[in-house]
Amino acid sequence: MTSDVDRATARLLAPYVLDVLVILDELQGRYDLGLIFALVALANVEHVPESASFDPDMPWSGVPDGERRPISASAIAHELNLPLETVRRQVQILIERGVLVRQGTAGLICPGDYLRRPEVDAAERAMLKAFLSMAVRMMDAGFDWPREAVHRLPTAETAQRPVEVTIFLVCRHLLSLTIRLLQIGIKSHERLETFLLSQALNEQNHRQVAHDPVLARQFARSDGPAVPEHLLEPALISVVCGRTGMSRPTVNRMVRALVTEGAAHRVGQGVVVRPWALETPASQARIVAMHQAFLATASRLAVLGMGGEELRRWHGEVSGLTAPTERPRVQEEDRTFAA
Repeated sequence: MTSDVDRATARLLAPYVLDVLVILDELQGRYDLGLIFALVALANVEHVPESASFDPDMPWSGVPDGERRPISASAIAHELNLPLETVRRQVQILIERGVLVRQGTAGLICPGDYLRRPEVDAAERAMLKAFLSMAVRMMDAGFDWPREAVHRLPTAETAQRPVEVTIFLVCRHLLSLTIRLLQIGIKSHERLETFLLSQALNEQNHRQVAHDPVLARQFARSDGPAVPEHLLEPALISVVCGRTGMSRPTVNRMVRALVTEGAAHRVGQGVVVRPWALETPASQARIVAMHQAFLATASRLAVLGMGGEELRRWHGEVSGLTAPTERPRVQEEDRTFAA
């Protein structure tokens, strides 16, 4: 397995993380509520083995509510590094909407009745599409998808598993990956909003490099050359707002702080993060951690039979899936976690 394309991995994970947050934002109306919903839904079924029998018509909701493993508000706060009172307020909103149900003192579950809704199925498929797009670009950049695990998987098991169950199992790993990436980002930047800003700037600044396979391979390694400034595209504030859900005043204030620190500079109507700001020890540690998290997910997907060629086939053949590129309009209210 190629492991020397960690910079390309982190570069392509940035738009993927933002895509997933947009999907969760559109599902719950706010990305903070969407994140809590995703964390609870994942925690409820994470203990169920992949060899279990799932109803192909409703794999997420087919797990009986009584067999879902509840998660407490304090555990959610710990996983997302949030104040407990903040989580309790968000949880109450989701309970009132019927998204979550309290199981006595044991914690919270996302009930099957909610998971059967068509908008949840659409969000799951959009998440899969976002991942497939990223995976194909990553392979084009030189990432060698793990194949050894695929060879250990019984062919009959892969062939007999219904597509809907495979989607469920894949998306379970993708939710886990997304939460792990956010945890890495929060640890590096201390606040989720700061991490999201860095990912939105990274996505726009490196758009040309990320979409050009030749450039992507040239600047794929963390021990290789940094992307020169003439290849960096200025990030527009309006697009950053749309991708992060933060208001223009908030983004402007955070960008001004970066400019004052010398970590970024204005270029026309946009902003470019200076290459040295991405070469700090903290940035390098974050890149390595994100790359390792992705490697772990790739290996788990390979065990499911989702190797490189299978992912390319799904990317080319699966229809009816849509991945967001940006929000339809810039929100003037912050959708960030309230303190």
